[in-house]
Amino acid sequence: MERVPQSETKAETGRYRTLDFGTLLTGSFGVYKKHFGPLIAFFALLNLPPLLVMLYYAFVVERLQNPQWWVTGATLPPGVGWTELALVGFGLMVYYVLIYPFILIVPARLAGKTLMAQEVTIKECIDYTRRHWWDTQSAYALFGGIVIALYLLPLMVSMLMLVPGMEIGGATAAMVMLLLVSLAFVYLLFRVVPLAGAVAFDRPAGNMYNRARSRLVHAFRLSRRNFWYVAGVMLITWILMYLAREVLIQPVIFLLMLFGMWLDHGEVSFWSIGMWQPPLWVLSCQMMLQTLGNVLVISFEYLVAALLYFDLRFKAEGLDIALNLARMSEPEADPVEVVGENTTF
Repeated sequence: MERVPQSETKAETGRYRTLDFGTLLTGSFGVYKKHFGPLIAFFALLNLPPLLVMLYYAFVVERLQNPQWWVTGATLPPGVGWTELALVGFGLMVYYVLIYPFILIVPARLAGKTLMAQEVTIKECIDYTRRHWWDTQSAYALFGGIVIALYLLPLMVSMLMLVPGMEIGGATAAMVMLLLVSLAFVYLLFRVVPLAGAVAFDRPAGNMYNRARSRLVHAFRLSRRNFWYVAGVMLITWILMYLAREVLIQPVIFLLMLFGMWLDHGEVSFWSIGMWQPPLWVLSCQMMLQTLGNVLVISFEYLVAALLYFDLRFKAEGLDIALNLARMSEPEADPVEVVGENTTF
């Protein structure tokens, strides 16, 4: 958002204009820097329960306690049962389903309101997400239903293998269909990027299904003519996130490994570090550092996606013009209300 001198009237203190790739990145970093402490604390708290579970149930813990368990031919280390693993996996799945709206909508709401120069806090965004938890779940469940329906196609094609004489042809057709469906899934994954922003700011009418459908249709319309732009922005963002995580975390992990080897053997050997079996505390610290690295960078992805929602609406719908007109004609108008107008599809 472009800034002008504060001496001008309130109706002219902020002008909205279409964004570009550089503005998306710098704007996202500005939001990230402004809300760094609360944002990182929020994502760290969300990742704390899975981290504790991984530290307690990780195979490597059992492997270190019983280094030769695999000699017996057992498929699992001693003390670990399939029922226990299934319960833990189911618990983690339920946990992620519960927190998924907060992971997506809190940064989206934070970025959008910051773009509109409104005072916003993490707590306010959490409260908003809590109130719209079912709207978020229904919108993404609808998208998930589309994906599941796609992946049923290669399963149906594979039934040809049951026909005598069609075994090879059916398997080939199923593999080709699976490849095509996987490509379609990647395509849809980029098309659905604006959905978090739509959930955070759209105000569609109707029941829960109609609201979910409206938001999903809106996200697909926004990304329809800008697919390669959306794909390019997100791919470059993911590459930058990966590089940032590696630069920040991998040197620390490497130094930790060297320190652990020195404590374990009294010497450091760069050539044998790959063969060295680290003690439990080193692996636990490594896991925590990797989680911290993910926490530091993952929020940035969602901030970029949120600003991309506004960028697409500026380009496709002239939302920037509507916001500027509302600001000039009615200085006290809430821009969030303007953004939410006419978002029923």
